[in-house]
Amino acid sequence: MSETEVQPRATQVVADGLSVATMQHERRQSKRMPYSSAGAVAPYLPPDIPPEEAFWMIRCRDLSRRGVAFYSPIKPSTASLVIRLGVLDGQDCLIACRLAHCSYVGNSATPQYLVGCEFLERLHGSLALHLE
Repeated sequence: MSETEVQPRATQVVADGLSVATMQHERRQSKRMPYSSAGAVAPYLPPDIPPEEAFWMIRCRDLSRRGVAFYSPIKPSTASLVIRLGVLDGQDCLIACRLAHCSYVGNSATPQYLVGCEFLERLHGSLALHLE
């Protein structure tokens, strides 16, 4: 199976897993799967979806129904984030999440953070609305 076939399926698994029943606090009860894909993240101040210019590019490492780990060149400055994990049903797959951990894993030439986030809810809307 190619990476382009895996990514939409992985995004759908995450979206399907964001039900009210799974939003209770738990620790790693969902199996992680590798997810080496580009994404974007921005600080989140509910209920407003951040504008496109607030997002920066990230590289996902793995994900589960409960959360995602990714590499970021920028250290998140807030505990509430929104992550964009591709397109689902013709709309940006935007997920509100809580910062769980952040560790510096870079070097002097390449600053980089390993960030872990817990999914909270799928946001309905599109970044395209901010670009009109």
